[in-house]
Amino acid sequence: MQLWGMGNRNMADFKFRLQALLEYRIHQRDLCRVLLGEVLAEEQKILDELQHLKDEETQTLDEIRDLQQVGVFDPFAASRRRYHTSQLRYEQHHVNQKQQLIQKQIDLCRLHLIKADQAVKALEKMEDKQRRDYDAIQLKKTDLALEEAWQSVNLTGGPR
Repeated sequence: MQLWGMGNRNMADFKFRLQALLEYRIHQRDLCRVLLGEVLAEEQKILDELQHLKDEETQTLDEIRDLQQVGVFDPFAASRRRYHTSQLRYEQHHVNQKQQLIQKQIDLCRLHLIKADQAVKALEKMEDKQRRDYDAIQLKKTDLALEEAWQSVNLTGGPR
């Protein structure tokens, strides 16, 4: 609907003044999400490695028990397996340290993601407020134009 020379104004006319900043903040948030995903994937690899080492340790300890139950005991085979078990425990300790470092990285990534998300939400809230203000102004202009059109038709006896 077009009113007496007034163009149809709609929400497409609204321009958020900080749109570039909002897009930048959204990009930063997306990068934080990607980084967090990569770090979580790395943590999963470490947890899988740790589980593999624990499974291998359990298997080696079972082999030592089996060697002791056989009628002829082979001390060298048992010694090799005990040594292997100690190596596995050392590797588990090393992997646990890596997992602790990864956990710190995850915590940092989550903190940065929270901050980035808050920055985006603050700008989106500002954009919504500016959009509501813009819409209210446009509504007032439309109401005023309708009122003027009504007055010109009803008070002057019709359009000229």
